[in-house]
Amino acid sequence: MKKKLLSIFLSLAMVITMMPAMTMTAFADGESYVITNGTPESAQETNHGYITIDKTTAAEGDTVTVTVNPATGYQLKSLTATSAAPTEYNVTFDLNGISGTAPTAQTIEKDGKVSKPEDPADTVHTFAGWYKTKDVTTGALSDPWDFDNDTVTADMTLYAQWTRTLESIYTNSDIPKVTDNTAPDDAWVNSDGGKAFIAYSTGNTLLYLYKKLEPSGAKQLSCIKTEKFTKIGDDYVLFYELSGKQYGVFTLHMTDGKFTSVTYDGAGTNYEELSGTYSAPAAPTIRTIADVLKTAEVCFPTSSENAWKDVLAIKICYNSDDKLHLNNLIKGSFELPLEEEVSGSGGGFICLYGDVTFTFNMTEGKLTSIVVVGSESGSVDGTYAPAAATYTVTFEPVKSGDVETGEVHNASGQKEIQITVASGTEYSVLGNTITIGGTKYTAEPNSGYEFNKFAIDSDKISSGTITANTTITVHFSELQP
Repeated sequence: MKKKLLSIFLSLAMVITMMPAMTMTAFADGESYVITNGTPESAQETNHGYITIDKTTAAEGDTVTVTVNPATGYQLKSLTATSAAPTEYNVTFDLNGISGTAPTAQTIEKDGKVSKPEDPADTVHTFAGWYKTKDVTTGALSDPWDFDNDTVTADMTLYAQWTRTLESIYTNSDIPKVTDNTAPDDAWVNSDGGKAFIAYSTGNTLLYLYKKLEPSGAKQLSCIKTEKFTKIGDDYVLFYELSGKQYGVFTLHMTDGKFTSVTYDGAGTNYEELSGTYSAPAAPTIRTIADVLKTAEVCFPTSSENAWKDVLAIKICYNSDDKLHLNNLIKGSFELPLEEEVSGSGGGFICLYGDVTFTFNMTEGKLTSIVVVGSESGSVDGTYAPAAATYTVTFEPVKSGDVETGEVHNASGQKEIQITVASGTEYSVLGNTITIGGTKYTAEPNSGYEFNKFAIDSDKISSGTITANTTITVHFSELQP
């Protein structure tokens, strides 16, 4: 009776809740039967008995009923459930061509979820999510990764998707035109011998990159004036495409509003050989007077009609005979060959020609004036420079209806309506007198009126500088009886 009761007890079903990759082993007096993930090695019956399960497969969280059936004379010794080592996969992150530090790789158990890393950032792109698939030919991304729902089933790489940051669009017309290099001799260069021609005013070319390659010959790439730039800080960035394919990124570097260099990043394209930073060539070596004249702030005159002058109206110019001409219409002229050598540095250069000393004054590498000393009887001595810009100043007395209220007179008492002054001429007001460039002008009221004020754009003035054509209104008030 005792054995029978024992057999009934041992035939009871046991319920197991499956854990990941669980292995169950039943021992019946030393004999074992392995059940992995709910699948038995066999439901074999031996002289010890047998075990069965109610599922052929089981996932994590499922319940499995295990029935132990000992043979007569045997009893269940033990039933154990152990978790086998889980399957793990590596998940890496690729910034997809953008510089920076990618998120740390993660090790994820099979069917587990990836922890969403912090979004990467870039100065000229906006991050647009992680993608699972990248086309090896076009580089296009597909299959966006859903961190909330997608699970890992193999080693994989997630690729960063980017969109261009184009909130501020600029064209070539917005970029300061500080150079007009159009020929190879004027090209900007990089350390590898590549050349960048900056051609703002010729044809349609905005940037032209050229590099001689061995043994394949030259490679060149140009973008046109209609291309659009993004302003990033002080610089201008162009995401350059041709026929829908991105060929690289141009960056025009600016310093104090001046274009100083251009960088092309063509990595991963057919034009990666042109990658690099192109800078303006070093300032030309100045050895002769001809070298100095090429640096003039304005086109140095080639005829006496537009020559530089000194205060005595002595003219200086150079003509097609390769000579520098100094011409005093009263005392005579002087000629200096352009191949004469000069000495000095960035601040200025000196040429000694006979007894005459020529000093070429430079400002920021540009010729601004020429000083001549020691000519015979001082015939052409003086400082030569281009004429300063001039502006007109108009005096406009304000009428009272149709009634003339007053006038402006010069020091000789003559009525003054309009004068011409150099740019930067200063003025000051004292009572009814305004002094402009050292010359006084007086506001004289007509009978029945008194002086009120000098004004520009209706605002009363006291002192200032003339920097444009200017109208000074003169206000008079009617005398009260």
